[in-house]
Amino acid sequence: SDGYARSAKRILSGKPILRCRLSWIQALPTSPTSYWQTNMLKATLGDNPLSSIWMEVLIKRSATNQFWLRLNSLKADVVTIRGSIGEPQQWTAEFLGYGMSTATSALLTAPAEHINDPWEWEDTYIQYSTNGTDFYDFPDVTDYEIKLYNGFKPNYTFRSIGSKQLTSLEPGVERATARLTANLTDKTFIDYLVNLSRVDLKLMMPENKWVLMSRGQFRRVPVNIKTEDLIALTIDYESMEWTHG
Repeated sequence: SDGYARSAKRILSGKPILRCRLSWIQALPTSPTSYWQTNMLKATLGDNPLSSIWMEVLIKRSATNQFWLRLNSLKADVVTIRGSIGEPQQWTAEFLGYGMSTATSALLTAPAEHINDPWEWEDTYIQYSTNGTDFYDFPDVTDYEIKLYNGFKPNYTFRSIGSKQLTSLEPGVERATARLTANLTDKTFIDYLVNLSRVDLKLMMPENKWVLMSRGQFRRVPVNIKTEDLIALTIDYESMEWTHG
């Protein structure tokens, strides 16, 4: 009837998927296992992420009022690395996963308190290459933001009860983007980079860690003139491939 024309008849379940965002500041590792990004990213160009991440989150109000969230089979879909002058480097990962459960006891061993110094701005720097072999320091960078994409595609199957169940995360088109800001006295260097058909960018970090973005191109964004007569040039970059080591 007209009185029920807009009333819901049934609520159907959609496509279930777990999403999790985690941000952290990387401390100087004391052992190879302290740099857990190795398991989160991938080993060589074209490889899938090495393994899924299992995560436990403690929700605690008191010693007798607490529980754990267990996040299952997480894979990093987008990883962001940010650095700004005078600040520690920050990592953010956006995960996709299969499911979540709760528990009244921990399954994993709680990590020890971090006492090492974090990676600071002066511990990292950007390099560029026009031939993939010879790398040079990118001059006068004041901040950067690098995003690494795995482009996962969720695959679902129909269950007997009519709903859908996530069965796999299929890697899609991988790419990387970067936004750099540099204080330069003129734009000659940026004009040179923008006109190149291929540039590789490399983020260098402590303990011989690095992220390499290959077969990319630059695109200039609007210029900001500072009061001290330096040109704060922001430039965007996108690459077709990325790897790390």
